[in-house]
Amino acid sequence: MHTKKTIAFYTLGCKLNYAETMSYYAKAMQLGYSEVKFSEVADVYVINSCTVTSLADKKSLHAISEARKLNKDALIIVTGCYSALNKQKILEETEANIALSLSEKNKIDQVLSGNYVISNDNEFEQQIFKTFFPAFNTEGRTRSFLKIQDGCDYFCSYCTIPFARGRSRSQSIADTLNQIQEISASGINEIVLTGVNIGDFGKNNGESFLQLIEAIDNLDTKTRIRLGSIEPNLLNNKIIEIVAQSKNLMPHFHIPLQSGSNTMLKIMKRRYQREVYAEKVSLIKSLMPHAFIGMDLIVGVAGETEKLFNDSYDFIKSIPVSFIHVFTYSERKGTASLEIEPVISKKERKYRSKLLHKLSEKKHYDFLSSAIDTESEVLWEHAANTDYYMYGFTKNYIRAVHEKIPDVINTITRVKIVEQKDKELMKVKLV
Repeated sequence: MHTKKTIAFYTLGCKLNYAETMSYYAKAMQLGYSEVKFSEVADVYVINSCTVTSLADKKSLHAISEARKLNKDALIIVTGCYSALNKQKILEETEANIALSLSEKNKIDQVLSGNYVISNDNEFEQQIFKTFFPAFNTEGRTRSFLKIQDGCDYFCSYCTIPFARGRSRSQSIADTLNQIQEISASGINEIVLTGVNIGDFGKNNGESFLQLIEAIDNLDTKTRIRLGSIEPNLLNNKIIEIVAQSKNLMPHFHIPLQSGSNTMLKIMKRRYQREVYAEKVSLIKSLMPHAFIGMDLIVGVAGETEKLFNDSYDFIKSIPVSFIHVFTYSERKGTASLEIEPVISKKERKYRSKLLHKLSEKKHYDFLSSAIDTESEVLWEHAANTDYYMYGFTKNYIRAVHEKIPDVINTITRVKIVEQKDKELMKVKLV
């Protein structure tokens, strides 16, 4: 047994990374480790990295540096997408002890126990690109992220994730339902289905995401289920209709758009036009007027002229989304975008990003304001920074606050939304 006993985790990037970190956490607990905060001295630091932007790269490297400053003798393990693409760079240019490639990250329990020999078998590495490794956690949480799919077949012009994650693959519907039941039986009251491209669920085994949603809708469970990010062209209208009437599935959608310009969508090698996106949003709002709709948007991609940006901005302004997650484009090695003109200056990218963040703030404010005097159900969570208030999320992903009532923590209660406390928080009363 490994002699080191304290462990700290740091996760960057998407909900899929969080699901995998939760799985690493569970394995560490089984091996006898105790968790400490990443800002504290630990025997082992696990950094789950991201490489979606250059900023994510920098944050991953900074986390390694911070861990080493905290403990010069610590074992520092780096996993995740940045590690998958930059293993040798991490080992040669940072003070990390171990950088895990895609084929190695599922063996983190062996790494933690000191029994794993790192492999450089390229044939094995390629096979792993076709293998699905499940990830979820049932310990000590109000919410669990459940990985149902991995990899991506899309190869958008700006993105390296298919190179880091491999081809699209997923587990079976039966395995997913069993994991949902296991998580639910542990006392966790909410599950978020996550992956790189969850709408592609089942394509490797003759099943489909729609069939999974139908099966989840028919489950006898009290655990709330949220959908992770799903491409607009894969968001079947039937899925929207099922969510609208489901007791299990929450009225919460995250649908990446990336650009509101059809010309840019073609340049970015996206598989839809903006009219498809507008159709999905319209159907959601017609069936679920108070549904939360989040959007991903990349600004300043090579080829995005001022005219195309304004076209995109006007389209986004016109549709009733609840929040915009704005990414500022950064060049990624090996992507097709590097060959596209014109290249947008970093100053202009920053300016456009600022405009879209302001638009997002207004849309989110309008969404929250529209919820005042409505009723919903909140799953209450522990508050990390105060003993006086408790916080939670409504079914449609509005963050709620109430004076703390210990007996209702990690339970779901009916509330009325009465007041907007700030740009993200709503005061509620129990009903």
